[in-house]
Amino acid sequence: MDISSIVTVVGSVGFPIVACCGMAWFIVTTFSDFNDLITRNNVLTEELIALLKNDKGDSDDTNMA
Repeated sequence: MDISSIVTVVGSVGFPIVACCGMAWFIVTTFSDFNDLITRNNVLTEELIALLKNDKGDSDDTNMA
C-alpha cells in the first residue's frame, strides 16, 4: 500500500475509521504473537516445575552449592 492510496482512503472514509481499523489490525497481530509467547512460557514453566520436583526427591548432596 502506497501513500497515495492511504491518503485516498482517509479522505473518503475519514481518519477515525481508518485509525480504528489500523488499531484493530495491530491488536490482532500483537495478540497472536503474545498468545504464542504465553503458550511457550507455560510449557517451560511446567518443565521447570517437573525438574524441581525431580531434584527435590534426590537425597544426593552433590547438587548443593
